[in-house]
This record gives sequence, structure tokens and C-alpha cells, in this order.
Amino acid sequence: MTILDDTKHLSYVEFPLPGAGATPLGLRQCNDTLDHGTTVWDSAKALAQHLHALPGGLRGMRCIELGAGCGLVGLTAGACGASQVHLTDLPSVVKSVLEPNLKRNLTNLKERNHGVDLSVDALDWLNAPCLPVPLEEEPDRPFDLIFAADCVYERSLLEPLVDLMTRLAGPRTVAYVAFERRDSMVCDRFVDLCRSKSWDARPIPKRQLKNLRLENDEVEIWKIRCS
Repeated sequence: MTILDDTKHLSYVEFPLPGAGATPLGLRQCNDTLDHGTTVWDSAKALAQHLHALPGGLRGMRCIELGAGCGLVGLTAGACGASQVHLTDLPSVVKSVLEPNLKRNLTNLKERNHGVDLSVDALDWLNAPCLPVPLEEEPDRPFDLIFAADCVYERSLLEPLVDLMTRLAGPRTVAYVAFERRDSMVCDRFVDLCRSKSWDARPIPKRQLKNLRLENDEVEIWKIRCS
């Protein structure tokens, strides 16, 4: 099985990491729940592969993943050299898949990237007047990178998502947001909200996504400079 296969029906799946002989990430899914975040979607696969291909990797970067779900993107960032990765999602998702998946892969990631700091916290965009304690304690340390995969699918979530990105970003922060274009009005509204902040929001060219060899043509990755 490869990262390109349809894995949504499986309870456990492995995803390769770059490097000869690298131990893959092993992720548990809960497909029998009503939680959108307990399944690995194609946009997360695409973004994880894109991180593999970034020149120079993510060495030394401080990262956060919003709506991390099963954790594929954030754990991949930890494997690609990030110094700190903070994975967040709803409490139910954290308990059912995200925290167990971090524990399952922690030894592998620390052997691959000595000193990486990986953590998990519950974060509800719709009810988040305060950030989780670890984020509130460092208000003057914006994240270098923000990740969100398959979080752009419902209009009511868009403004809370962009507002949260604003709180977490600094003048040099870059966000990578991946989604399937299920509803063009929702996707375009998200991009408009980002540009209303004077952020530079641009899609990764389709020819680059084709190099990822993911067969879902509806997947897009947007690079957003939050400055």
C-alpha cells in the first residue's frame, strides 16, 4: 500500500517518510464516528508529501497544525526537521486519534529528529476566547509555519479559522492550507478572507501537485504569507 491508495476505510494505515529505510508513520483512524477529523483525507496526504519536497526541509521551524485530525501533516513536519510542532483539534478528536497517534510515533520521530518538541492540545475555533495554556504562555513567539488540511469545507468555520491564524501568526509566518474543492464558493470565500488581511495567498501550481502523483484533481494547496 502507498500514500496514493484510498485508505479511508482502514482502521490503521502507514505512511512513508523520506529517506532510505525510514520507518513509516503509523496512524490509527476511526472511520465509524461522526467526527470529520478521525480520517486521513487526500488533502492531508498531499500536504504531507509537499512538506517532504520543500527545499531544506523544515529545520528549526516552530509549527502548529490546526484541525490536525489523525496528525499526518504535523507528524510529518516533525520528521522533516521542525524544532517544535504543536498539533491541535477538537477534544473528541484529540482523545480518539490525535494523542494516541503522537504516542505511537514519538520514539520513531525523536530518533529521526533529535530534540524535536511535539505536543497535542484541544482547540475549538468556534469557542476559543483563550488559546490553550502552552500557546498563551508565549504570545510574543509567533509560529513560523501554520498547517491546516481539509479544514475549508463549511462556510461557518472560515472566519474563525482566519481569525485564529491571525492570532498565531507573525510578520514572517507562512501558512500552508490544503483542501478539496468540494464547494467553490466556500473555497473562494476562504481565499478572499485571507486577502482581506492583506496576506499574500497563492495556490501551489497544479504542475507541482502532479509531481506528488496524487490522483485527486480536486486537491489544492495554498501558500499564504501572513504579513
